[in-house]
Amino acid sequence: MRQNLLINSVYLALVLLMPLWLLSGCINPIEKKLGGSSSASYSGMISTPPAPEEKTFTDVQEATPYSFEVSAPLAADAVDPVITIEVKPLHGVVDKCEVNKTKMKCVYTSEKNFPPTEANASDTMKVKVIDGSFESGAATITFVVKRLSPVPIALSGDNSKLSNEWGNPSLWLIDDTQLDLRKGKPTLICPKLAAAKNTVYGVGSNTNKLYEVDFSQGKVLRSIAVGKNPSRTTIDDKGRVWVANRDGNSVTCVNPSANTNVPLGRCFADGKDIPAGSGTRALGAEKVSDTETRIWVLSYDGKAVNNLTRVTVTNLPGGVLEKAVKVFSMKTADGSNLAGYGGYFSQLDEADLSSSTSVDTTFDRLFWVSARGQGRVVALKIAADGTPSLFRDINLNGSCDPYGIGMDLLDKMPLVACHGANRVIKIHRDRVDFFDPLGRNPRGVAGDAYGKAWVALDDSNQVGRLSLTADCAVATAALNCQGASCTLGSKSSKAVASSCSEVRALPGGSFPIGVSAMKEAAGGNAFVVGHSNATMYEFKGIEFSLVKGVQFEKGASAYMYSDFTGASSGYKSATKMLGFKCLGQGVTSLQVNVLKNDPLNKIATKYYCDNSNAIGATGASYLPLSPGKDLEDCVGKSCIHFEVSFEHMNFSGKTAEQACQSMQLYDLEIIYQVPK
Repeated sequence: MRQNLLINSVYLALVLLMPLWLLSGCINPIEKKLGGSSSASYSGMISTPPAPEEKTFTDVQEATPYSFEVSAPLAADAVDPVITIEVKPLHGVVDKCEVNKTKMKCVYTSEKNFPPTEANASDTMKVKVIDGSFESGAATITFVVKRLSPVPIALSGDNSKLSNEWGNPSLWLIDDTQLDLRKGKPTLICPKLAAAKNTVYGVGSNTNKLYEVDFSQGKVLRSIAVGKNPSRTTIDDKGRVWVANRDGNSVTCVNPSANTNVPLGRCFADGKDIPAGSGTRALGAEKVSDTETRIWVLSYDGKAVNNLTRVTVTNLPGGVLEKAVKVFSMKTADGSNLAGYGGYFSQLDEADLSSSTSVDTTFDRLFWVSARGQGRVVALKIAADGTPSLFRDINLNGSCDPYGIGMDLLDKMPLVACHGANRVIKIHRDRVDFFDPLGRNPRGVAGDAYGKAWVALDDSNQVGRLSLTADCAVATAALNCQGASCTLGSKSSKAVASSCSEVRALPGGSFPIGVSAMKEAAGGNAFVVGHSNATMYEFKGIEFSLVKGVQFEKGASAYMYSDFTGASSGYKSATKMLGFKCLGQGVTSLQVNVLKNDPLNKIATKYYCDNSNAIGATGASYLPLSPGKDLEDCVGKSCIHFEVSFEHMNFSGKTAEQACQSMQLYDLEIIYQVPK
């Protein structure tokens, strides 16, 4: 009896004391469930682990593996903590991680051509600590990436120095004992330039005017009357603005003077528009030489007219301009009339667009045309004597109703806005990539120099910006060509990251239709035209943010979706530059390799060696430099002198120094051996 009473008393005591034990003992089930923090008095309990330390690493080189370490304090009541990555870097890869509880050693490698445009730009990741069901707060780890120049090698303003790092570089000197060592102090390349006048041009379809807009002042500077219902525009290598007058069946040439106090004037002495056929639409400018320019105009009125008009402009002594006009009849591969709704010039040769390795040297340029209503994109090749012929007739098989057409300024491939399909396509040599701009009814499209496409989305009143990398293509189709006739193969689709495309809304009632990028602008600024309110909007490239809008004139109705900054009207420019690099001492062997030779640029390099750290001697005998060539005549000498000739895409009114800031030309690798 007493034994049973004792057992019952102990049982009752345990029942009464259990809540107090739960509140003050080893386990707090409420806290464990909610993941809350334990009091220090509850020794032995699991608590929320401390967050890792925030760190910034500033000595990271672009596209170069960088070892780093992050850690977090170890909690006194930790059981099995582990530090882990919560958010991966956006512009790089973290791998080769070694984790020991709250310490982690990894390697970070930024992607090449790091997207931001500053010399030093940041990439971030987030890390946290997990211990059982408990998680710490996230800590941000920042990598300040020192970028290489977009122009690995360029020349200084006085053509005396070569360089290849962002802003203030030197040649890559690669020692045979340390193949990754970059030696030598940087030398200045392109001098800092005065800020370019932020000037663009727009037309008023109702007012029959061309407007010059200066966004640095935020106003229209000048305007001039042009033909009836002006629509497409382009800017040639001399900065002359050409306007296709859709109902005027003509082209107007305007020659803006540098002095903005002087009214805009016509290019030619007679002051007349140039007849260009019924329904003047597609327009492109081609630089032939320093004194000769060709303008190509394709007319189409929806019926039988398909004239291609060539206007050859020659600069004569005394500033006199002479023009010659010739008309050609162009048809598609099946004999149909070519409907040219939008066009531009692209410097590509046949080797870039066919599987053949042979290069057709009988022509310099391709005039790309968007054939809306026919579901085609057509490329016309222009022979050296200015004779056009059909080069590519791409049937998009109903997958795209082409509208606006532009060019990816990074690799000079054509971009096309597919209006009804809500897609943007990029045409490669052997395939077509499809991209999703997110908004509805893309009308105008333009590429910038940073691998982005800008899109005017008229129905959703937005401007879109999308990445043109292959991993951001929502679909890809093979391009199958037999002669000039091309068709698309079946499309293969895939999911892409949400970061591939982004949109920004425009003020209500804008109805954006045109877009054009500024290649030379830092960060790749772009301009968007609102058709309904005749307002042009400037967007910052890096932040993708609206800067300001400028209205041409109330009721002007801006119906334009071609190039109006001069960025898309590429032309071939031959440039010869001299430079030198001294290695500091005589070498026992020297070899120079062309590491990267852009097939879109034709480059020839000559050299000679001596011991003079000065610009090339007058009458010096340069020898051809080929990749991998041993420079035997340079042994024992300390300086190598270069004469670099290259043909490349240039942009209207820009000097070679301006071009070198934004154009990727080539990499040179100097491998040398010095006396031990």
